[in-house]
Amino acid sequence: MRRALSLVFLLVALTVAGSAAAAERHLHGLGDRRMALGQTYTITGRTAGRVSGTVLLTGRWEGDKWRLLIRTTTHGDGTYRLVVKPGRRGKLQLRVATPDDRVERVVLTVI
Repeated sequence: MRRALSLVFLLVALTVAGSAAAAERHLHGLGDRRMALGQTYTITGRTAGRVSGTVLLTGRWEGDKWRLLIRTTTHGDGTYRLVVKPGRRGKLQLRVATPDDRVERVVLTVI
């Protein structure tokens, strides 16, 4: 139940708005990162060939089951932006799938 509540909090914290404290990463340069609880992690990118479509962000805590966190669509030029603000400490694995068939992963260690 606690994990479910943490994922719900994470879902609520996902937004398309930025934060001054956000660490911006482009999809091509995603990297594992340590971050403090309360910080945001921003993923921005552009699809190859500026393909429009659906971007899926899935995540899991500490190796739990993968869950869909957010589904968004790209802008007309293929760009998108996702902001994550984890609601608990631990290892959060994220997976971003874009409409140009790329899948990238990142691990956030929240301290």
